[in-house]
Amino acid sequence: MNETLFSARRQSCARCLRAASVCLCPLVRPCAPALEVLILQHPLEVGASKGTGRLLHLCLTNSMLLTGERFVEDELHAALHADGRSPVLLYP
Repeated sequence: MNETLFSARRQSCARCLRAASVCLCPLVRPCAPALEVLILQHPLEVGASKGTGRLLHLCLTNSMLLTGERFVEDELHAALHADGRSPVLLYP
């Protein structure tokens, strides 16, 4: 078995988490929407090739990205309601 196949690792971008050869960071154009956005990302989506949650977070300067299947209720409540916020759910 050829060991070089297994020892070679692809370099990846630390910011967008994509392979360096397909890094999208030069194309990201951050914007500051009037609303703050909390993105709840499923752990399986982190390694997905599209990585839409991470890309959205990079584009929205007023965003927070939390990854998990279940969140600590107090922490999630604090993230949703900090500073008197009234959360609205947007689900694609």
